[in-house]
Amino acid sequence: MTTPSNVPLRGAVDLAALASQREAEQRRNAAMGSAPSGVVIDVTEASFPTEVLERSQTVPVVLDLGASWCRPCKQLSPILETLAAEYAGRFVLAKVDVDAEQRIAAAFQVQSIPMVYIFKDGQPIDGFVGARPEHEINQLVQSLLPDPSQLRVRELLSQGTEEALRDAVALAPGNEDAVCSLAEF
Repeated sequence: MTTPSNVPLRGAVDLAALASQREAEQRRNAAMGSAPSGVVIDVTEASFPTEVLERSQTVPVVLDLGASWCRPCKQLSPILETLAAEYAGRFVLAKVDVDAEQRIAAAFQVQSIPMVYIFKDGQPIDGFVGARPEHEINQLVQSLLPDPSQLRVRELLSQGTEEALRDAVALAPGNEDAVCSLAEF
């Protein structure tokens, strides 16, 4: 459909974008409603060592540094929250209000927000500044998570039976833990 040249477009609304925003909001609300508690947490200077550094020893932690007045933060945070809920605890989203937690902001030398750091094993391993599209963030999150076959090998190793160890070696022939444990039988 073409727009007649005499019809002003000033103030026009992109209805497709509104529908897309509404769908994203509905998906986010549904995901957050079913999210396990503790997948999205607010972090303060006092809780940072426990909630980010220690927790990242067992699960990746995505640290979201932002502020309530920041328009790009308002775009990025809901995406991060939705993914945290959808991944159901396979990573934790730790949110920091840089206005309230100025010492954390200073420690990370925040000059622009949103700023995101990914922590694993108590260390920042990746990050970015600025809003990103959901598919990019999803790819980043997926790269943090262990391969499902690795999880299965760990599960089999924890069982410790000869049969489970044989299955672990079959899944990951190069896994030294599995091979050594099986050799002990």
